[in-house]
Amino acid sequence: VIGPGLMGAPIGAEYALGGHAVTFVARDPNRARQRLADTFALVAEHQLASQTDIEPARSRIRFVDDVADLDPETDLVVESIVERLDEKVDVLRRAAARLPASILASNTSSLSITELGEGAGAPERTIGTHYWNPPLLMPLVEVIATDRVRPEIMPRIIETLRSLGKRPVLAG
Repeated sequence: VIGPGLMGAPIGAEYALGGHAVTFVARDPNRARQRLADTFALVAEHQLASQTDIEPARSRIRFVDDVADLDPETDLVVESIVERLDEKVDVLRRAAARLPASILASNTSSLSITELGEGAGAPERTIGTHYWNPPLLMPLVEVIATDRVRPEIMPRIIETLRSLGKRPVLAG
């Protein structure tokens, strides 16, 4: 997860609770750790998961401060940073170069997935996954593909989201 902010921390927590190894890319790892701690406190407070589920999820999470530190075998990148095309393109371009086999998913609500994919140099594997807020409580995730996305990507991301208890909705 790139951008463990208000949306990124809960999204990453859901993946970790779902059994996935999660790496957060954060410019300020201490702040990111605090946001994640707050997220897990919210999970516990609202009984969205038990402590016996939360503790193993915490152990599946690590933090790095740069995309260059991500494991090249990463399957999925979920970008959730500020809604600015140039910043999203920059981070997705760096992720595409570092992770040549990863699906690149942007949590954008208003930017063009086509422009993001083209700008990243990876239109065949760039999609939108727009999580509804607050992501821990809202099961819907809008999934956006372009005509350039490889056909095997959409079923894969839809199955992944469903395994997390999400309800993917294909945007047309």
